[in-house]
Amino acid sequence: NLVLQSDNIGTTWSKENLILTSYTDVTASPDGKSTADKMIEDTSNTQHRIYQYVTHTASTSITGSAYVKAAGRNHASVFLYNATNSVVAGAVIDLTNGTLSNTVGTVSAVSAGNGWYRVQATGTPTITSTGLHIYTANGTGNVTPSYAGDGTSGVYVWGAQLEQAAFASSYIPTTTATVTRAADSLSYSLASNVNDSEGSTAVDVTTEWSGGTGWDAYFYDSSLDQQRFAMWHWSGSNNLMVVDRDGNGGVRNNYDSNVI
Repeated sequence: NLVLQSDNIGTTWSKENLILTSYTDVTASPDGKSTADKMIEDTSNTQHRIYQYVTHTASTSITGSAYVKAAGRNHASVFLYNATNSVVAGAVIDLTNGTLSNTVGTVSAVSAGNGWYRVQATGTPTITSTGLHIYTANGTGNVTPSYAGDGTSGVYVWGAQLEQAAFASSYIPTTTATVTRAADSLSYSLASNVNDSEGSTAVDVTTEWSGGTGWDAYFYDSSLDQQRFAMWHWSGSNNLMVVDRDGNGGVRNNYDSNVI
């Protein structure tokens, strides 16, 4: 995540035409902690926004994302702009139902529950500086909404992220420095849940990239420090391979998607 202070708009972020009192850590964020901030519009008849620019490699995909929720205003505008103020990607979101409008680039909105939506926007800027801009909005009419605020309404924001990638990864919190997270890894103990001699397992995986090395799922015997069973999906192939190991680290059987 190239954005600094990803869940604290009171510090590194530039802010325009917002009320800057009692606006940080005011409500529960999608992770259940009270770390979400509120963008409170002032009464100016203009744009009400926050933004932050980062440096990256030119002419490569960059994805910005942020969690937003209605707080008196039912719309927000989430956009990427390059340093010459050209739109890279983004959309206006209706926070009552997640509908997107004024879409530029590849944009999606995913419900995070409790009224929160994660907006994700991907584009390919041709220069090395891009900013994530978030606006309060009074409707769907403009990607840079400008209107007279009422001094109390706005939107909640949390979990801002900018990454040099063609899709949004899981949220990576930052404070005073950029952060590169380790690969996502989910583990679950089978002790007392599957008997020692038989059982069945299902994995439902949706990938969001076309390159990389694919995905894998291991079922591990920690007492022997060995894989006992594995499922693989190789990059550049639609085949799924299941590997049945013999308990000594060797492969007993391989099954690909032409067989299973």
